[in-house]
Amino acid sequence: MSDAESVFDGVLDLTGADESAGKFEAVPAGTYNVQIPVPPEWKATSNPDGSKKLPDKTPYLNIQLAITDEEKNGEKVKNRRVFGKIFVPKDGAIPADKQAYHRGTMLNFLLAVGYTREEISKKGFRLDTDALAKRELVVTVGRSINSLTNDFDNDVKGYKPAGTAVAAGAGQPI
Repeated sequence: MSDAESVFDGVLDLTGADESAGKFEAVPAGTYNVQIPVPPEWKATSNPDGSKKLPDKTPYLNIQLAITDEEKNGEKVKNRRVFGKIFVPKDGAIPADKQAYHRGTMLNFLLAVGYTREEISKKGFRLDTDALAKRELVVTVGRSINSLTNDFDNDVKGYKPAGTAVAAGAGQPI
């Protein structure tokens, strides 16, 4: 008998189960109050043949965001997850206008989670991702069809500080 079997006999009672739990369906496009439930992770793109928009091994911050709103348009969304990726291309790796866009996204994210411009602009500023866990903010989420799966996907389009008004009707398709 395994340790798991000695703790749990395998008999399940799913009476009253919340069927929205564990769903990976995209939420409606809109603006949501969210919390960062776990520290974001630094990752890197994989593009060895150079066929994608960003160079191989471009670092990015992968951010899990838990929706704290109860529902949107009659759909339960509380605790559903959306994910943000903020890319940090190396200087000269992409055109200057694209570099400025990615830097602006990171700046807006950091301001949204409570950093000040003074903190961010200090020479040697280093982001402590562990300190981001449990912070609250507001995000704008897009919704589009994934060309590979034909399912809807979400992507985070913008970041604002917590307490920023979520517009009436937010969460409705754009």
